[in-house]
Amino acid sequence: MTECDILVLSASFGWGHNSVAAAICEHLKLEDDSLQVWTKDIMDIFAPRIKPFGTAFYNRLTRNSPSLYNVLYNIKRDHPNNFLDEIIYDRYLDRFGDYLLEVKPKLIISTFPLGSGFVSRAKDKFDIQIPLITAITDVVDSWEWIHNNTDLYFVPCKIVENRLVEKGIDREKIRVTGIPVRQDFLVKESHTSEMRDQRQILIMGGAMKKITLTKSMLMHFEKMENTKIVVVTGNDTELYKKLNRYGPFKNIEVVGFSNEIASIMEASDLVVTKPGGATLFEAINKGVPVVLKRSKVGQEEENLKFVEEHGLGVLIEDEDDLETVIAGMIFDDERLEQVEKNLEELRAEFDSEMIGKYILELL
Repeated sequence: MTECDILVLSASFGWGHNSVAAAICEHLKLEDDSLQVWTKDIMDIFAPRIKPFGTAFYNRLTRNSPSLYNVLYNIKRDHPNNFLDEIIYDRYLDRFGDYLLEVKPKLIISTFPLGSGFVSRAKDKFDIQIPLITAITDVVDSWEWIHNNTDLYFVPCKIVENRLVEKGIDREKIRVTGIPVRQDFLVKESHTSEMRDQRQILIMGGAMKKITLTKSMLMHFEKMENTKIVVVTGNDTELYKKLNRYGPFKNIEVVGFSNEIASIMEASDLVVTKPGGATLFEAINKGVPVVLKRSKVGQEEENLKFVEEHGLGVLIEDEDDLETVIAGMIFDDERLEQVEKNLEELRAEFDSEMIGKYILELL
């Protein structure tokens, strides 16, 4: 097997870890296009046969039984070396270590807690001297992310930096980068909502796992003057077909999979999305206020708390509130301007442009 320069570990539990891994690869390629950078799902390393079952179980658990999921999440959040992960390490560490010895990366970046834990333990057991960077993908300081042999942490904000220091991590090992996003989300034109007569609302496909767009809701949106609604369904072809059957609507555009999400978000005044870390920081980097439905899933609850405390958008308790919130906010220039100011102040805390350079300093 060919050796690689940098191994980026990810996981398919949700969308965010793979998104952050892809963003990190972009940052690296911009710094040095000659690097051999590999991305690997950790489940493909130690348990490829059970990967489909594991991801399906995660999706069902977070969607249908968030309270049970949170019991497991809280154990991992609150306890170093929790017994749940230790069972997995004990069973699969040798297989994981063999993989590292085979591909011989010069540096490893993990966007998933279990990946960081495996590498940390493999460094001890197999005497592997490979730098490890952990990129935290939600606004959390959970113990599951913290491991002894981590050389550098990429964290979302100053709050998480300070909490890691309180847990004993040397501040010199922490870089406040924000949650890594692709390059096209880092390019922001200078504009504010009041500069445009027509307002645009972007509704992301991920939000529709939390909010059901009904025909009556779309008909209400159609009545909003000087407002365009862009609904992006992504890879959900059934949803794309269903929403198009409701129409056509004069001011609503339904888009399937698109590589232009960054530019669509750039042109928007509000984005309705899910409370995942990666999606949230895409909006933060673009300076667009967010509308989020409250979630009962552990890490998403913490992301929502972050949004609320920093005034980055609006949280709704029920999907029926969506129409009222959007109608009340979209032309409220004073309110939008304040949120945009809050977003700008937050962006000043982190430096995403330095991600590639920070990595190469350890290579």
